[in-house]
Amino acid sequence: MTEGPSAVQREPAKAAPLTPVPATWQAAPRLRRLATIGVAVVLLAVLTRRADLLLLGAPALAALAAARRGVRPETLDAAVTAAPLRCFEGEDVEIVATVAAPVDEVTFRIMPGPAVTIIDGPATQVAVAGQPASARWMLRPHAWGRHHLCTVTARCTDGMGRASLTLRPEQVEVFPHPPPARASLLPADLLRRIGEHTATASGAGIEFFGIRGYQPGDRLRDLNWAVTSRLGQPHVNQRAALRAADLVIMIDAFSDVGPPGDTTLDLAVRGANLALLVDITTTVPMPSLAEAWTLYQDTTREPQLVASADPPHPLFLPLDFPALQR
Repeated sequence: MTEGPSAVQREPAKAAPLTPVPATWQAAPRLRRLATIGVAVVLLAVLTRRADLLLLGAPALAALAAARRGVRPETLDAAVTAAPLRCFEGEDVEIVATVAAPVDEVTFRIMPGPAVTIIDGPATQVAVAGQPASARWMLRPHAWGRHHLCTVTARCTDGMGRASLTLRPEQVEVFPHPPPARASLLPADLLRRIGEHTATASGAGIEFFGIRGYQPGDRLRDLNWAVTSRLGQPHVNQRAALRAADLVIMIDAFSDVGPPGDTTLDLAVRGANLALLVDITTTVPMPSLAEAWTLYQDTTREPQLVASADPPHPLFLPLDFPALQR
């Protein structure tokens, strides 16, 4: 591998399943240049009737004669991957493009989508030799939604022929950053009978709900002595039950006013995104990889947990941190 516009990593950070991509071969620029020189010298020698001028075009004609011939493959094995496939705005996504074909040179060029910036890796990367070549970039999306973050063009040169491949990674789900929560968030898996919202039914709580006659099994500390002494029969206080309320968020998407990334719809979605977060509490610091498997049964979402918890080290997550629901 050599340095062109940049260097290419021979071993990609993420293994990508290669798939055949149709390739249309055309004449490479070097072939066109050599042919132009050779034809121009021959015409000049014929017009001036000077055979010695053919010596000027001999190197170009010799290169054309020595060029590799044969049938080139109709498909080339290539792939491009994005990881992770779920992230927040402003988090980094790794893009790895790979071409496994016996060609002389591969030039990778990435074209980021709108509201996407390249954080690491030059836009154009070149690899030579006939071994599998790969290129790596780190992109950072700045707008929420489902996006194809980029398009990668792989230009393969083999002898005097050239083929261009267009690769697109999977869509990435980008979530908006919610505003800071003023109260701690309730875990999503709480039972419905447990919560902090006063219900319209009696139960275990702290808010006064009413008074009723004593029944066997009632706690003595619930006795209302004032009513009991006045009526001559034991009466107890009832409390309002506490429930975990179901939250339904509706967003008016008919109007969208403001600059891109900071419109009224963006602000509404960022506020509604609070419902996607839960508060994770553990008794001991857990490794991010183990916590990703515990929460999602998916270890590829480990970088998402690290970005959300911001621990001093991925092996020691804080005891309390917000995270996305399943």
